[in-house]
Amino acid sequence: MKKLIHFVCGSIFWLWNCTFLLLAYGVILPQVGFAFSRDAWAGVEIPASLVASLLGLLIVPTVCTLVGWFRLRKQPVSLIRLFYGVEAPLVGICLLRLFLIREMTPASSQILGTALFCIGAFAVELLCGFAARKRTLAWLHW
Repeated sequence: MKKLIHFVCGSIFWLWNCTFLLLAYGVILPQVGFAFSRDAWAGVEIPASLVASLLGLLIVPTVCTLVGWFRLRKQPVSLIRLFYGVEAPLVGICLLRLFLIREMTPASSQILGTALFCIGAFAVELLCGFAARKRTLAWLHW
């Protein structure tokens, strides 16, 4: 049963990342990214947060794939934690900002900032280990 769970966890992570990288660099970048750069060259002012969302949408799966390959390849449960705890929420936030939220109000900025902080804390715990066992991260605990 344990081998089946590890196989499923690894399969979900690698199938999603391969599919999303093909979509991101084959569809999203040519259609949205090149349109952004064309508009920027034409003098249309594009909000920096929209450009950051597009870059995040392209960079997050790439970085998570590289982290998964070089650091977590032998740990399928950690791969699925990376996927569901870091990658999917970050991609969701980038998609939300890129396609749904046009203007960042203070309330939406606070909600997105809090979500990003929580995702970052989970990523540090996932990649560095529990802070109570690491002396270099112990200063983060109060």
